[in-house]
Amino acid sequence: MGGIPRMAVEQKLPIKGTSYTAADIAIVDPEKKNGDGFATGAMDCPWNKWLIHGLNHSHPGTKAYLSSLAELYGEWGLDMLKVDCVFGDNYFRGSEYIPALIDELQAKGRPMLISLSPGSLSPNATLANDMKKLAAEKKQPIMARLTGDFWDNWQELKGHFAFAAQAEQFSSPLFSPDLDMLPMGWIAHVGTGPRFSLLTETEQRSMM
Repeated sequence: MGGIPRMAVEQKLPIKGTSYTAADIAIVDPEKKNGDGFATGAMDCPWNKWLIHGLNHSHPGTKAYLSSLAELYGEWGLDMLKVDCVFGDNYFRGSEYIPALIDELQAKGRPMLISLSPGSLSPNATLANDMKKLAAEKKQPIMARLTGDFWDNWQELKGHFAFAAQAEQFSSPLFSPDLDMLPMGWIAHVGTGPRFSLLTETEQRSMM
């Protein structure tokens, strides 16, 4: 996920190697509270109450924070990093965050694939092109989700074949358009509970 843990901001925890705290770099509105009574802001992702997504990229503490994340991910031996709530219709949260994170990851010298989410209701050609260019400029492998959620019904799956045809033009050695979900096998859906996919075996083979 993009952003910084809300708990770190509330507790004003230190940013590694600096005299700054998480509260110094988070963008929140003290007058605006979430359901748990914590300060929130216009940049926050509505379904993730555990993170504050707004970061002040003009503050030197933000660079230090992202550097500490890159260091941690390297220590964990990550080869792929999924970053959600920063792409598609949420790109207003990621326009500064994504290139800044890439810079810090590359500064640590560990090659890593970055996967961006979420997608849009329909593929956004401008945004896909922007990410293709960013991947080339930064020499950074990026995959980015271009579509919204779809579940286990044939009509939604059928529509994804058209999306795939539109997305093909954006593929490059460093950029991969991502159609994301594969609702097959044993799945869970909010509101219906866990169950097996309603797609037939033939439909699932077509999807693959």
